[in-house]
Amino acid sequence: MFNGVHEVTALVGHEFYQDKYNNLSANRSNMFDPSNDELDGAILSGESGSYRTYYNNEGWLFRGQYNYAQKYFGSVSFRRDASSRFPPRQPLGQLLECRRSMDHIQGKLLRRFVGRHAENQVLLR
Repeated sequence: MFNGVHEVTALVGHEFYQDKYNNLSANRSNMFDPSNDELDGAILSGESGSYRTYYNNEGWLFRGQYNYAQKYFGSVSFRRDASSRFPPRQPLGQLLECRRSMDHIQGKLLRRFVGRHAENQVLLR
């Protein structure tokens, strides 16, 4: 808080997640020696297969808030996300949000209508 009436706060964040998965499978049958657990010890070949998957997710965020004399409030938030699951032509997603509000109880006009016994705050968003 500065000058006793202005208050500013900010938040910046980053997140990152990466997942790699490798799968390899194969089978054979008619083992010559039951104590051998290697596939080459079998007589008949079976099916085999493999695949890999990758997943990346990264996000950046920002939030800034301001209030003047605990009466007028403002907030701005921004988030940008990238994901390997988003379409290749649009790998980024974005969200912007802006808010403002006013504490009407501290305002003289509304105080006439609600009186002294009203709740502490009435916020409009």
